[in-house]
Amino acid sequence: MRTRLFLTITICLLVHFFSLAFNRQFSSVWQNMVNPVTANFKVHGKCMQCKKTIERAAAEKGRSRGIWNEKTGLLQLTYDSKKTNPDLILKKVALTGHTNEKYVSAVFPAQAPACCRVNKLRAF
Repeated sequence: MRTRLFLTITICLLVHFFSLAFNRQFSSVWQNMVNPVTANFKVHGKCMQCKKTIERAAAEKGRSRGIWNEKTGLLQLTYDSKKTNPDLILKKVALTGHTNEKYVSAVFPAQAPACCRVNKLRAF
């Protein structure tokens, strides 16, 4: 009985801790955005590693944030229109190896991770 109670309390505390950490992580991105604008862009990718890479390239504290959908291939980009523009962000994403609507990736398939070796140079 005590073991179950201990496990339940531990799980609840862990869930609470991670939810606080998650909220703190994304709230700092939004703090300095004065003129947020949201736009969607098609970005090539295949896996969770691609998702991490794309979202990290699109994120700049106080300037932009991106959420990439693995199934649809759409990057929902929210950025501060006074501090940056989508062209600069999409260029950073292309430099990480992910072709998008505006820029073709300079990373060739042989240099991509094994799960993502596709023709990265195909156009939309």
